[in-house]
Amino acid sequence: MIKILERKNTVKVDDGKTTAPANRDSVKLASRPRNILRTIVLDTDSVTIELYDDGLIDGDSVSVFFNNSVLLNKVGLTDKALKQTIQLPVSADGIVLTMFAENEGSIPPNTGLLIIRSADARHEIRFSSDTKKSAAIELRRK
Repeated sequence: MIKILERKNTVKVDDGKTTAPANRDSVKLASRPRNILRTIVLDTDSVTIELYDDGLIDGDSVSVFFNNSVLLNKVGLTDKALKQTIQLPVSADGIVLTMFAENEGSIPPNTGLLIIRSADARHEIRFSSDTKKSAAIELRRK
């Protein structure tokens, strides 16, 4: 059974810049290449992301970056969703969500399930990251 653990904070974006706390980890993010798994084009101004461990719960933890700013910092992945609502800007550049492995749990690599929900769509993305590369998703608004 999957339980939902809802996070109450919302990140608002204006011209691709987040209002989240100042990014202290941009050097850490830049230290690994990003593998863009998918580009999703949306008709909406906001989405909700849900983040789970994919498969066996083995202690994986990630930081999620919204462009170059921390959205979720060093969170453990479990069978309970970590939920976050994101406001999307009207911008040609799009938004990049990066899953940065903080560890690889007891069974490498770090694996997770990212669900992106908008008003009329649901996207499931299974990702894998490790200490050498990060998984990323690009979100664009029509």
